[in-house]
Amino acid sequence: MRATALLAALLALPAAAQEAPVPVDCEAPKGIGEVLRCAEFALDEAEGAMDQAYRLALTRAEVLGEDWDRRGGTPGDVSIRDMIERSQEAWRAHADAHCAAVSLAAGAGADEDGIAAALALCLTHQAELRAAELALFGEPA
Repeated sequence: MRATALLAALLALPAAAQEAPVPVDCEAPKGIGEVLRCAEFALDEAEGAMDQAYRLALTRAEVLGEDWDRRGGTPGDVSIRDMIERSQEAWRAHADAHCAAVSLAAGAGADEDGIAAALALCLTHQAELRAAELALFGEPA
């Protein structure tokens, strides 16, 4: 998972606090520390699903590109794969900036764990939305 610089800074813990994690019931977290851990778990899952959808979209783009090549090329000679890659970079920049702003606004008066949890939840939502967008390219033939 690629964490934002803000999330990494907020999650930096003293060495003494980095002991083996105690299992957490994410159905009923107790306290902001457990909420944060559950938000991190959800973010890891959403990022994994989005990364898989991205890889599938790139594979599909190759198939679509070959189809366009057989028909003389895409209008303007654009590469579907290049457009997906560019849109992913733009999406990442948008999601990082948007969620940093949202988490700071939502966390006004909260401690660092509260802000970090808000950031992780926002990034989770953004990753889920992006995975759905990438799924529009369909499955490879």
